[in-house]
Amino acid sequence: LFDLVGVAEILVLYQFDEKVTMGNPGAACTCVRAGYSILSAALASGPAIAQHVERIVKCWTRSTKCIVDGTKHFSPAHDIICLEAVVSSVVSFLRFCSDFLLSMSGTLNRITLVLESMLGLIIPDGRLGAQPGNTAAESRLDNVKAALFEAFSWLPPGCFPIASEKLFLWAIEHIQDASETDVTTSLLPSLVSPEDNIMSAKSSYAATSYSHVGDLNDLADNFVFLSSSLAEHRERESVMHSPLWRNHISIKLTEEDYILNSSILGPSKSRELQSTPPTPLHKVGLGTLWKEPPSPAPNSKIRLVDASIHVFSSIFGLFEGGKQERAMIMLAELLPMSLRSGGKFNVGNALMTDSERKVKNKQENIFASNLAATLLAVTQALHLHEASTSTDKGPPWMRRARDILFVLLSSPYDLVRRASAECLATLALSTRGMGGGIHGFQQAIIDSLEEIIRGNFANGKARK
Repeated sequence: LFDLVGVAEILVLYQFDEKVTMGNPGAACTCVRAGYSILSAALASGPAIAQHVERIVKCWTRSTKCIVDGTKHFSPAHDIICLEAVVSSVVSFLRFCSDFLLSMSGTLNRITLVLESMLGLIIPDGRLGAQPGNTAAESRLDNVKAALFEAFSWLPPGCFPIASEKLFLWAIEHIQDASETDVTTSLLPSLVSPEDNIMSAKSSYAATSYSHVGDLNDLADNFVFLSSSLAEHRERESVMHSPLWRNHISIKLTEEDYILNSSILGPSKSRELQSTPPTPLHKVGLGTLWKEPPSPAPNSKIRLVDASIHVFSSIFGLFEGGKQERAMIMLAELLPMSLRSGGKFNVGNALMTDSERKVKNKQENIFASNLAATLLAVTQALHLHEASTSTDKGPPWMRRARDILFVLLSSPYDLVRRASAECLATLALSTRGMGGGIHGFQQAIIDSLEEIIRGNFANGKARK
């Protein structure tokens, strides 16, 4: 490891070599990226890297300061390449060496300062925050944003108060932007309890598509691959060569890890579901419960929306009720119009062609999926709310979230309905009445569910 870290340091130093940066800035970026990729691989060894942590942290600090000031002879695109390499290395450290945050004095504070400096660079009004003009640069910037969100998610909740508010608002904006540009999160299937996966199983008589049963599942996957458009080469290279390996690649599932011991019904566990807080400070959770960030998706835009949802949920509990309620108001804007209208007749919908209806349904599914995943991630990270009185109907944000979830219950997509139902249950269980009895918020959920069972809307109004 000593030689490995030494080689990595030599490569990283090309960022400060004026002759190389002036003559061939692309080559300098390649050396820097290679150096930090080597460091990321070395950090994956875990505790064995302990004696080199101080050198590595100094490399991050020096490189970040250089990027903040503007590397001489580098364009913003070159600085973004170096920034991506640095933040990926930091994420690798937090993933595999979180114990050192507390065991090595000052490490947590220094890493937090590095990440806050990076955040100031890539926010919309930062020096590197402007939207690039080509696909490859845009993909790389998305990766930097996603990796930065992941890095903050790996830190103990509440240890970065200066950056929290920027992250909070920025994450909501990215969730909204992703929905409007037809990007769906990959988190929803992993957030929903695997115990209910059997509800999606269909017999050959109940199946409505060739992909629902039997060996034709593989045929359906092949059809999706053959009919999909490929990622642009440099975008694919930018994501797949990132030193952030997916967690589940090395997991070996046994029969006990499957629902009813049946591999047909799918696995019931994953490493992310079984994760434990890496340090005592992660367990404290100031207003929120820490959860291991998701494995990076092999697509920069999906990875960004996944990371946005996770970091938003991880810091949601740190804010006061007013900001939480405003966040729910912003998220409510993602509700599909067809669900808001309660299924009322619409002339425009009736006159749609089949192709237009398919596009509209796909867009509505994207909005509903991203919204359901965000709310479910938020509720799973909540601490218990103590009701002040037996009639306490919960904080305002909870009531708004409840109203959104009742709307999502009428979604035509089973995974969205399952997520909404589970989220309602989690909200109800996260509140406790005086003396352990049912209080106002829980009773309101029960009353609304009874109205839905009767065929009415959740508020008691009759469906027409």
